[in-house]
Amino acid sequence: MRISTSEIQRLGVEALINKQSKLSHTQLQLSTGKRILQASDDPAGASKVLELEQSIAVLTRYQESAGTVEDRLALEESTLGGVNNVLTRIKELALQGANGTHSSVSRASISAEVRENLEGLMALANTSDGTDYIFAGYQTTTKPFSETGGVYTYNGDQGRRVVEIGPDREVIGADTGYDIFMDIYNGNGTFTTEAAATNTGAGTISVGTVTDSTSWVEDTYTVTFTETNGNLTYTVTDSGANVIGVADTPFTEGDSISFRGIEFDIDGAPDDTDTFTIDSSSRQSMFETVSNLLTTLDMSTETAADSAKFTSAMGKVLEELNLAMDNVNTITAQVGARMNAVDQEIDTNTAAVLNLEQSLSAVQDLDYAEVISKYNLQLTGLQAAQQSFAKIQGLSLFNYI
Repeated sequence: MRISTSEIQRLGVEALINKQSKLSHTQLQLSTGKRILQASDDPAGASKVLELEQSIAVLTRYQESAGTVEDRLALEESTLGGVNNVLTRIKELALQGANGTHSSVSRASISAEVRENLEGLMALANTSDGTDYIFAGYQTTTKPFSETGGVYTYNGDQGRRVVEIGPDREVIGADTGYDIFMDIYNGNGTFTTEAAATNTGAGTISVGTVTDSTSWVEDTYTVTFTETNGNLTYTVTDSGANVIGVADTPFTEGDSISFRGIEFDIDGAPDDTDTFTIDSSSRQSMFETVSNLLTTLDMSTETAADSAKFTSAMGKVLEELNLAMDNVNTITAQVGARMNAVDQEIDTNTAAVLNLEQSLSAVQDLDYAEVISKYNLQLTGLQAAQQSFAKIQGLSLFNYI
């Protein structure tokens, strides 16, 4: 069989091109450090690489989300710390103001500082991370709190932003201003006590406690004092004027009054017809509590009756400040727990990414020693082929004539 000169040349060129292509492929492997440059290099391996890269990408997005949530929670924790500091100072001022030695002038000075702290409280409630208001719920571009004529309004919503930080792992990214500043109950959290503004005696009422929550019935109760022949008695009635317990119970100063699972003290000497009200607790914002403190600090204490009303009102405000601080502390603890959960998930995700990257490396990364040896063989083969082709090109019958 004869092979033409042109055919010999074509086959030689194709062989050189093939060897050059293989060498270039090996060079690219060495430069990238990757064994699989295209699916045809290793179809099964290429599929595994794609799967591993997708898993790494998903975990990377989780890590980014976790980092963002961690920053938000850190800002919330810091802000709540500021809120707690302000409330602590307000309580200190309230205790100073509760001291009976203060004159109306000195209490006015205390009120001025309380007002400044109330403004600071509002500023903290409207904290922004530079883009979003952190306590506005889903309404992140809306300033969450406003005040008009002494009325404090929450303009956000109760949506709690939930963020995925790992496979089947979510975390609340921020608490709402409603949860922190608005969802607080007045009085002692179950019921409130109050001396009537018309009282003329020196009786004061404590904030009271719950002795049996299962016996407590929400209603408005009135304790009415009656003096007959120098003997002071009291009667408890509900909102329907029904007597609770025994009517005209003899009153002894220092003894507790209890009914329907609650207990409170009335100290001092109430006058005939003086009344005290016990009502179910209702929601009262942190700002209203501080406003009530300002109102209490402005109360007169000139007479014994005035002082008694002031003492009762101040005791109620102090308890409500405690409840506000308890609420902040509870939420701060929850934020801390979430931050710990985020840290743990970041560690878990980091370890998972490392394992996936190691698996990816095992599938697609080069064995440099093996590939360098292969490269040298291919280079030698190409050079030999080039030399052979050059010699063949130089052959002619005239060389043998």
